[in-house]
Amino acid sequence: MIDGIQPPSSDLLDRDPSYIPQQRKKKPATMLCLYIKIGSESVYRAIYLERPTLNELLHKLCEKLEIQSSTVSAVFRKTTKKNLLVRADDAMVAQMPEEQDMEVEYEFNQQDGSVNLTLKY
Repeated sequence: MIDGIQPPSSDLLDRDPSYIPQQRKKKPATMLCLYIKIGSESVYRAIYLERPTLNELLHKLCEKLEIQSSTVSAVFRKTTKKNLLVRADDAMVAQMPEEQDMEVEYEFNQQDGSVNLTLKY
């Protein structure tokens, strides 16, 4: 006791003796975050895929591009090292690393109104 002040007691009145503290569990990272730069924009935008599928990626890209996903006829990946053009599929999207950055280019077909998307990374 110092100057009439008692130190706090370890036996607190409101303490539940049966309480066992639990460690916080982190939520599993189910979302895939990708950074996209559209055309000649200078900044990247984040998109979040709840499921790593081509359909989900297409849906999120179309939201950012403000186009209908039904107008997209094909999605390609253009590799930056070997300059290969590869048709995208679910397996390719599933293998994308978290926070992958990419440039998105799009081509409008004037004849039928369709769009081709190319992801460069």
